[in-house]
Amino acid sequence: MAVAYHTLALTKDPAPEAKLEWAMFDRRVIQGQFPFSASDAFSKTSNGRVVRVSLRFAPPPLVSYVQLYTDDVVYGGPPKVVSADGDLLLIQMVVAVPDESPSNFPDNFFVYKASPEWPQLYALPTLGDDWFGRCQPTGIFHSGGDDFFAANLQTLVGENREEVAQLFRYSSLSKEWKLFHIDCPQDPENGFYPICWHTDSVFCYGEYMCWADYHQGIVYCDVSTDVIELRFVRFPGIETRLATCDGHGLPERVRTVAVNKGKIWFINIDDGRFSSGGRSECSVSMWTLKTLELKWEKEHTFALSDLWSVVKYQQSPLPQSVPGFPLMDLHEDGVLHFIVRESIKSELDWRVTINVNTLALDYEPYLNAIEEPYARRDVKNKFYNSALLASKVCQCLDLPTVVVLQVVVRMTDCRGWRIPLVHLCSNLF
Repeated sequence: MAVAYHTLALTKDPAPEAKLEWAMFDRRVIQGQFPFSASDAFSKTSNGRVVRVSLRFAPPPLVSYVQLYTDDVVYGGPPKVVSADGDLLLIQMVVAVPDESPSNFPDNFFVYKASPEWPQLYALPTLGDDWFGRCQPTGIFHSGGDDFFAANLQTLVGENREEVAQLFRYSSLSKEWKLFHIDCPQDPENGFYPICWHTDSVFCYGEYMCWADYHQGIVYCDVSTDVIELRFVRFPGIETRLATCDGHGLPERVRTVAVNKGKIWFINIDDGRFSSGGRSECSVSMWTLKTLELKWEKEHTFALSDLWSVVKYQQSPLPQSVPGFPLMDLHEDGVLHFIVRESIKSELDWRVTINVNTLALDYEPYLNAIEEPYARRDVKNKFYNSALLASKVCQCLDLPTVVVLQVVVRMTDCRGWRIPLVHLCSNLF
C-alpha cells in the first residue's frame, strides 16, 4: 500500500525541529566497517591499533547502538557499553596480545565524550597486575568540564576473613588508576551481605557513584575524594537472598534502577520467584528513594492481570506472559518499556510500552540490528538477555528527532504476513 503524505501549509515561522531527548542502547557493540559520521571519535588500543567509535541513534522505543571499528584482534566476545553518565559512555573490550596467554589479555576501557563540535574517545590505561575482576561493576562519573572518574568496585574476603572491598579508580586529572581498600558497611540486619555481592548495574546520582545488586540494594560513595566511605540502602518490597553466592540468576529480567528527573527509581516485577511465602498475584511496582531519610516510597503499582484484561492487549498477538527487562522512559512520566516473549525459544520477541497510570499500551516486534552469521535461527526479532542502557548522551550531539521511520519485518506468528511498522516520535499517551 502506498504511503499517503500530508500536504503542509508553509508558515513564516516554522516550529523548531524536535531534538532527540534520550536513547536506549543495546549494550552489545556493533563491530565492523561503517560509514563516517559527525559522531565519529578516534583512539588507539593498548596495542597501539586504531579504534573508531560512532553512535547510531534511533528514537525510543527503538534501540540505539554504539558502532566500533578496530584493526586490533578483539577477544572473548564483542565490545560492550558498560555504563553512561551525561555526555559520557564507557566502552570495554579485551584485545589479544601476541605470545601472551589469554588470561593475560588486557581489558581496554574507552570513554566516549559526546560533543556537537568534536566528539572525543579517551583510551584509559590498562589496570595492571592488581586487576582481576569483572568489567561490569565499572561506572563512569562526569565531575564537570572535561574531568571524569571511572571506578570499579569488587567485594571480597580479606586475609582474616573480614569483609572488605577493593575500588579501582581512574581520574582524568591524574590519568592513572588508584587502588583503594575499603571497609564494607556492616549491615547484615538490613540485608547486606558483601561476600554475596554481585553488581547488576552502575549509575550516578549527584556526586555519588552507585552499584546495585538487585537481590540486595545499592552501595554508593563519592569517588572524587581520597577518603572513600561505602554506604548501603536496601531495596524495598523484596526478600534479600540468603548468604550464599549460588542461584543469583538473572535479576535484571525483573528489576531495574533508574535516575530520572532528580529521583532514584526502583522498578520491580513481582512474579513470586524470589518470595519464600509462596506465589502471589504478579504485579509491577515503582518506588522512589527519599534520599535524606534513605526511605523508599511506592509511587505506582499495577497487577499484570489488569494489563492482560485491557481490550487492546486481548486483541493483540501478545502472549499473556510476565514482561521482562523493564526500562524507564526518560521523557514521558509514568511510562515503562518491557520485553515480552512467549518462551525463551520463541523467535519473535515483543517491545511493549505501558503507561502505568492508564495502562495504555503500544507494542511491536523487537528489532535486533546485530547480525549473527552462524545463528541456526532467525534473530532479527530476538532480544538477547542483556538489559538495555538508558542515556541522554544524544542531547550533547544536538541531533534532530527522526519523525517517521518505516520498518518492514516478517512476523512468523502472523502466518508470514509482511507488516509495515510506522514509528511516530510523539507523545503516545
